[in-house]
Amino acid sequence: MPTSTDVRPAPPAAPPSRGRRVALVVALVLAVVLPAQLWTGGFPAGAPGDDPGSATRARSGTAAAPREPAARSAPPAAPATGAVPAITVDGDRILRGGEPWWFLGYNSFVWSGDCGTDEEKMSAADVEAWFASMRHDGHGAVRLFFYDGWSTERLDAAVAAARENGVYLAITLDDAIGGCGENDKDEAWFADSSERAVFRDHMTALLERYRGETAIAWFEYFNEPDYAGGALREFTTRWVRRPTRSTRTGCSPPARWPPTGSTARRTSATSTSRRASTSPRCTSTTRTRSSPTTAPACGPTPAGSR
Repeated sequence: MPTSTDVRPAPPAAPPSRGRRVALVVALVLAVVLPAQLWTGGFPAGAPGDDPGSATRARSGTAAAPREPAARSAPPAAPATGAVPAITVDGDRILRGGEPWWFLGYNSFVWSGDCGTDEEKMSAADVEAWFASMRHDGHGAVRLFFYDGWSTERLDAAVAAARENGVYLAITLDDAIGGCGENDKDEAWFADSSERAVFRDHMTALLERYRGETAIAWFEYFNEPDYAGGALREFTTRWVRRPTRSTRTGCSPPARWPPTGSTARRTSATSTSRRASTSPRCTSTTRTRSSPTTAPACGPTPAGSR
């Protein structure tokens, strides 16, 4: 009679110890975080106005509660270059030094203290330290608001800090929703020739002041503009874009707009456009082309673009 052999299941494996589980979790976290840090060069420090509540407080006039300054990382050992390649466009592509490029950075409308609370105001030293903390991968960019009547000395310091730390600026010239004491940009505003003249003079003054400054990527006409029944498009194409064609930074000789005298500033769109047709060519053999909503800060488009 055949004999049978008892078959007994193997005992279950002991669960991994707590130490091994912790080590596994740490390894997984490092596997995800380290490549991201290496790819982006780290995370730049925050600045006043980064939290979503800042916009609400600034527009409502409610004072913000005091808060500790955001921690800022030390700048890298490598010195700042003091120069950045010009931002240009080719069709719908943004180029940096002729190569496709993308922006990664911050939006700060309270930096100057003209819109926001005292706790959010940044000194020149704060701006310098903030921009230095962003000098990590060559892709730093900051959107700053700068409206008519604000301190150009403070903007000069911000532009210098951006240039020294390889950070690009996108400068917004006015607020379409009137949240910082500005007028709402409705159809009545666009139809007012005196309002248009003030805006145009403000923009032209900055274009002249920062002619050739490569740290400024572009100027933006308005923050959060509304279509306003088509008035916005007419404003940007008829009253602003064409008459200021010769004031683009990086072009020479000196701009021919605006003409002197209050009467000349209110000349018709036809006459100003005709005057702009004599605008000089840029330093290269090609010309800068602006988008419908921005006035480019500097430099020509690459060869081959219109």
